[in-house]
Amino acid sequence: ISLLHGPTFSAMWSAGVAYADETAVPGLSTTAQGIFNGTVLGLGSALGAVIGGFLYESSGAVVAFQWAGWATLAAFILFVGVHRQSLIMELGRR
Repeated sequence: ISLLHGPTFSAMWSAGVAYADETAVPGLSTTAQGIFNGTVLGLGSALGAVIGGFLYESSGAVVAFQWAGWATLAAFILFVGVHRQSLIMELGRR
């Protein structure tokens, strides 16, 4: 699993920074990239540690990893739905 961390993290990070740059108001792309950075590495890491630690302590490792799996599945479904809607909107503009 560790072999996949580098490529997947770099792909996620590159896509996130590029998306922040593309969608930012002109002149605020650096601010948008900073918000992305703070959200992913700051807020995301903090919430993940607190929630994961709580689940691990209260329910054990198996339950904590099951919740992590369900959260990942929910994020994937959300991504697919948003991406699909984005493609539909893009095709409608042409």
